[in-house]
Amino acid sequence: EVQWNGSFEEFGFSGNNNLHELTLELDVTDTTRLRISDSPLTELVIANPGPLRELTLSRLPDLSSLDGLAGVASAQVVQLISLPALPAGAVQGLLDRLDPAPEQVLICGVEGYPGC
Repeated sequence: EVQWNGSFEEFGFSGNNNLHELTLELDVTDTTRLRISDSPLTELVIANPGPLRELTLSRLPDLSSLDGLAGVASAQVVQLISLPALPAGAVQGLLDRLDPAPEQVLICGVEGYPGC
């Protein structure tokens, strides 16, 4: 579990082969980019992130749910790349929940979407 208070321009996790579960408790006032990639994560929880400029999840082959992103209310850019265990319904549920709708969306390598 990671807890962060304050602001940040970019927050990311990448290349941790031992990380299977990640809980981010973010109490921030100014968030720009949140990027999580290259990990065998099976569970991801992001709480209280504030408005995101960019949410990128990439190369997470075992992530099969976005239920832990219920705290993400808005993101200008959403990129979901190479998430083969993630069902298309989970992606649509995330996109439908974001308000306002993202300005840019890139989805590939997810069930029901084109390959990357």
